[in-house]
Amino acid sequence: MITIRNPIHIQTNDEVKSSLDRIQYFLSADAVIPCQPGIKIDDIFLVGPRHNQTITTVLKQLGCPKKEDISANTNILAWGVWMPRSSKQLDAPVVQIFRLVAGLGDRPVLISDNQLEPGELIVVTEDCHSFVTLRPYQGEDLPPDIQWFAWVGNRQNPLQEKSTPSVTKSRIAEPLTSSVNPGPVISASSPWLTDSSPNVQFNLTPETPSFQLTPMLPPEEFEALAKAMTLAPWTRRIGDIYSQDSLDIAVWSQTCGCPEIVKTLMQRLQKPEMVEQITRLTGVSVTAQREIFSYRLREGERILNHADGTCNGQLIVRINWLLQVPGSPLRKWDFRFWHPDRPEKPPIVYPSLPNQAVIFLMGKDTPHDITPIPKNSGVRTNIIMTFGHRK
Repeated sequence: MITIRNPIHIQTNDEVKSSLDRIQYFLSADAVIPCQPGIKIDDIFLVGPRHNQTITTVLKQLGCPKKEDISANTNILAWGVWMPRSSKQLDAPVVQIFRLVAGLGDRPVLISDNQLEPGELIVVTEDCHSFVTLRPYQGEDLPPDIQWFAWVGNRQNPLQEKSTPSVTKSRIAEPLTSSVNPGPVISASSPWLTDSSPNVQFNLTPETPSFQLTPMLPPEEFEALAKAMTLAPWTRRIGDIYSQDSLDIAVWSQTCGCPEIVKTLMQRLQKPEMVEQITRLTGVSVTAQREIFSYRLREGERILNHADGTCNGQLIVRINWLLQVPGSPLRKWDFRFWHPDRPEKPPIVYPSLPNQAVIFLMGKDTPHDITPIPKNSGVRTNIIMTFGHRK
């Protein structure tokens, strides 16, 4: 039997019935019926699938009960969620697609996140190899005009495989300028991550929201780390402003096949003193480490201009540490910070150099981008660390 591994995205008009009927015919379903929103897991709502082995494994790991308003005897072929074209784009929730990664012990990894478009219908079959959720863009509840559907029937799905479209757009238009303003670079007397009492400091403020710190690790250790990262179980991830490879490095470090240099690094990065160390370094009070993740940009890719959300003050300081940078042709600038209220003002830029980290305040006042990776130049690999507060 041919299965549909990926969600199907359809743009509809304000009359969704014709699209629902076409999907019914497409799936050889007996009917399409309204249904309740999927189970809520923390702050996200499950779209589908809801009964196959993929999502059953995840729900079991999370200890979440399955609650459906449809009889267990009903054969579900697919699930759908639709946002009317008349809805406000500002209120549109974020569609997140997760996939289980064998190299991480079948842990779900986010591979795509895009804001739902007004008029968009998403269909997720029970054969889907990923699972799809909706996350409210603002607050904790979804817009009231979101509608949910299920296609039911007893026939097998005869459809050919569909692929998830790649969406690349910028929420913040990229300014145009021919001049730049190099940002401050702080040199530590010894590698910052291995210094037992680092004495470097740069107070992050709205007037000085970013700086670059060098070096992070001793040369030999850094070279071993960069080499080890080429062995990682990378997963493809697509979003509104990027396409890149991603890695849950914290989970990878706990697997048997992970190189020892990565395990040692993660023990260092996750030690309780790290939070206090960030406070001393930046002058910003943080009480929790919220994220450690790794990303890789391939040739021809980039991160479009965007501003990172703070999640109501839970995310405050972010570290973007370069492990591998593109080679020849040389790419002079890596990070660019733009001025949201003065697009004509030269951006603050930081060079594309390995073993250096850009540290900055998150929020709407620090929109930034990553410059394109040239063709035939290799990849850009980094580790992201975020600090702030918990609820």
